Amino acid sequence: MQRAMGEGKGEGGPMTVSWILSRVLSPHHPHVLALREAKQVALRSARVPCGATHISLPRHGKGDRPMLLRLILVLSILLATPYAYGQGGVNVMPTELVEIAKRNGCVQLSDFFDGRPGPVNPPYAYGYWAGHAEDSAVFWCKNVESEVAPYSLIVVMRDSEHELTNLAECPHRIFWGNPPGGLSIYKNRQTTLDGFIYLSDPRRKVNEKTKMTHNAIRSYYDGVAELFYCHKGKWLVRQSD
Repeated sequence: MQRAMGEGKGEGGPMTVSWILSRVLSPHHPHVLALREAKQVALRSARVPCGATHISLPRHGKGDRPMLLRLILVLSILLATPYAYGQGGVNVMPTELVEIAKRNGCVQLSDFFDGRPGPVNPPYAYGYWAGHAEDSAVFWCKNVESEVAPYSLIVVMRDSEHELTNLAECPHRIFWGNPPGGLSIYKNRQTTLDGFIYLSDPRRKVNEKTKMTHNAIRSYYDGVAELFYCHKGKWLVRQSD
């Protein structure tokens, strides 16, 4: 942080815990979950009334000092031990996707946000298929036992039983060797297949004038992008930087 914790809200003004958290880590970072939990612990310890959204920190007043010290202690411990929280069970994507990954012999990328400064999308995205966003999802995971590639991009749809199942239109799993980027859903229908290749057969010719008729999956980080598109039962990919 460029300024002291007492700055930013005005001289002598209130400083909220949410304000502190917003300047510590990216909102997508898994450590934020632990910090938010620490906020709730601090609020309960200070017996803040239910529904309170911030803590005023007056310049003088000994009554608030014990609560403030507890909060600072908890935050300091969390920030000093990022490895433990990054590897110790905090999910970087929703639990239902973590479970699907396990069923596919895959694990979540627990260290996905480590060493990636600046804004980055999470390793999953909802809304791949037409309809309600929560009815389809894509996510990266790390293969536990695979000689094909270290990573997988998995696509799932919600069935009539409201359970997420494998995509039927194309293979639900793409084995991938490059480091995964943050995921988003690409929806530009004016995009043509110019520059795309078949994943299963890179030498096979693609009709470059054909336009997309449905969504694609975009993986991006630090200027490098991959665009995955399901075309007639086969996955195509276009890479750019």
